[in-house]
Amino acid sequence: MRKWLAKRNLKTLAVVTFMALGVTAAFIYFNDVFQSLLWKSLTAVAAILFSFLFLFVSNVTLQKTNFAKKKASGFLFFMTFLFIIVIYFVVSYLIGRNDALLLLPLSELLLYWMYIKGNFIETQPNDSEQVKLRVESLKSYLYQRTDFMLILVFVLAVLPLFFIKGILPIPPTFGALYYVSLTVYAVIFSVVTAFGVLGLGRGEANSPNAVLKRPLLGLAHMCVAFFLVCLVGTVLGVNVDTSLFATGTTLGKAFSWETLGVGVIRILLIESIIISFPFTLVYLYAILRTSLLGSTGSTGKTWRAQL
Repeated sequence: MRKWLAKRNLKTLAVVTFMALGVTAAFIYFNDVFQSLLWKSLTAVAAILFSFLFLFVSNVTLQKTNFAKKKASGFLFFMTFLFIIVIYFVVSYLIGRNDALLLLPLSELLLYWMYIKGNFIETQPNDSEQVKLRVESLKSYLYQRTDFMLILVFVLAVLPLFFIKGILPIPPTFGALYYVSLTVYAVIFSVVTAFGVLGLGRGEANSPNAVLKRPLLGLAHMCVAFFLVCLVGTVLGVNVDTSLFATGTTLGKAFSWETLGVGVIRILLIESIIISFPFTLVYLYAILRTSLLGSTGSTGKTWRAQL
């Protein structure tokens, strides 16, 4: 399927993406309309399948944009980030429910992932052949792990829905995820900073490990971004109220300030934190793998074999 999607142009993929989002929103809406358990189960399964299709097609679509093909400006990324938020709120407003907003963290993190790859995994014109081969090796490895990463992200996005929709009781320690995430991202950021300064700071400009400076900066960028999301979540409150998603909301209530601030935004923040770990850990592992392979004295021929 990936090969078929790769051959489609950006306009076609954008249409497919919006169609998948619309169908997913429709299934979310009808899931609460039907009273029969059978129909509820069928619509829930359909919503999950189409949300995964939406996630998959969105990733392929974003890879064809400027975020993946060349270095994108921070302003362009910020405007696209806001545009996606507006799209989701419009869809949620049209169907009269806030359930569609549960897909928002997936889209925003995919966009952010493309921004990181496009800005921090790149080569310079004056780089040596060995450095360029190492960058291509890192890119190739990340591409090979994309499907695994998306599946893991999707699983981590679906599991919280059982708590959010009231299917399973929320664990008493669910809100502690913020504090754990703050610690994890602070530790990763400290390790990345120490490794970048001590391990790479004294190397030659065109040494094999010098190519890792930009990817490490991107990983630090991710750690800071997710750390801030955790921090905002702790400021808003760690007590997660899922009743708005479990019982549904009316059109007016779904967009009142109290509902957004107390319920919806808290849920979206904690969902963002949960699904952020696959992106961070896969990226971290790819950097460590590239560093360890380089430290064994691999030649250019070996790097070509890796590709």
